[in-house]
Amino acid sequence: MASSAALYNALPEQRPDLAARPFRRYCVDRREEHAPGERPWDEAPLAVWHDGRLSIRYDRLLVESAQRFREVPRLEAADVELFDLLDALAESERFRLDLDLEVGEVLLVNNHAVMHRREAYGVPLRHLAPAAVPALA
Repeated sequence: MASSAALYNALPEQRPDLAARPFRRYCVDRREEHAPGERPWDEAPLAVWHDGRLSIRYDRLLVESAQRFREVPRLEAADVELFDLLDALAESERFRLDLDLEVGEVLLVNNHAVMHRREAYGVPLRHLAPAAVPALA
């Protein structure tokens, strides 16, 4: 895990020329989670300021996956440089916090404040049955 705000604050130190790029709009693959007739991608900036707070939602895999659609604008070299830098910063000991969760532990994180990933599970996952949700009248 790494603080999105801390990574953003490091951008001007490392590459001032890339510091504004997270506020550009990027196409993000919806991964077949769209209704018929809707575009299979969304457009949104990686970062926005809202009520004085920085909110970042960065998922390189979905941004790069959206490139499979011919209508999506191609990423520029500076975009790839930004993604490479964000990934390197997030992996660095300066910003990264590693956690080892034990069986039964749950970690809740705000996807707009923390960048995170997980390693492969060491044990098989149990599949939980979906809970019954009553229909709304």
